Amino acid sequence: METSVILIIIFIVLMIGVLFYILKRMINKMDQESKSYFLNNLQDYDKLIDEKENKLETIKESIENLKEDKNKNEKEAKEGSEKLDPSALQAVISPDLQDGNILKTMREIQDKFQLKKLTTIKEFVKNHPEDKEKTKEYYLCKNVLDLLTFDFAYELETIPDENRWQKIIMQIDDKTKRYLEKKNCLDKPFQDARIWLEERAKETDPNIYVLIGEKDKSYNDIDKRIQTKYDESIYMGVIICYQNKLYDYSLR
Repeated sequence: METSVILIIIFIVLMIGVLFYILKRMINKMDQESKSYFLNNLQDYDKLIDEKENKLETIKESIENLKEDKNKNEKEAKEGSEKLDPSALQAVISPDLQDGNILKTMREIQDKFQLKKLTTIKEFVKNHPEDKEKTKEYYLCKNVLDLLTFDFAYELETIPDENRWQKIIMQIDDKTKRYLEKKNCLDKPFQDARIWLEERAKETDPNIYVLIGEKDKSYNDIDKRIQTKYDESIYMGVIICYQNKLYDYSLR
């Protein structure tokens, strides 16, 4: 019995010694690995620092070069301005500008255009009376074109071409339908017919669009067909747009 107890105690002591030895080796190995990992990271960090320092040096050199170029350009500009002959400026100025005649000329041009603008518009209206048949055709085209809102046009794009006219016909009156049949629109692909209707609407539009360079001016009271629009590119005069044609009486 005593012998068994002694053997057990000896076995336990040996096991403790073996475990202690294994644990010590594991600790030493982990210590070495952690030191190695730290050293590797430290080397990477040193490399990053070196790269940053190199970039900083490059930036500093670029800044110095820019300063040198700026100083050089300022010096050259100063030397050039000192060498400028004042008479050279006078040489490029028109004699009309020097003696004030340009102001007189501008006033004469302005007076002429101010007097002529109203007359020009009235004469244009007189020479282009409304064509009632074209006006009817314009509104028939508009009956179709006004249907093509964003949502409705998108809906048409989602269905086959041969079915698009069916949806249009459901929305228009008999007069518009007869007009489309007369112009063979229903026999054309929808997109081709739409383009034709847009062009025809421009050619038959009864409105006279008057473009002027004055924001607060209007000539709408001359005729019910006139629509005055502001155009910032016009200095003097007027531009008239009528039935897809442009009549330019302006200075820009």
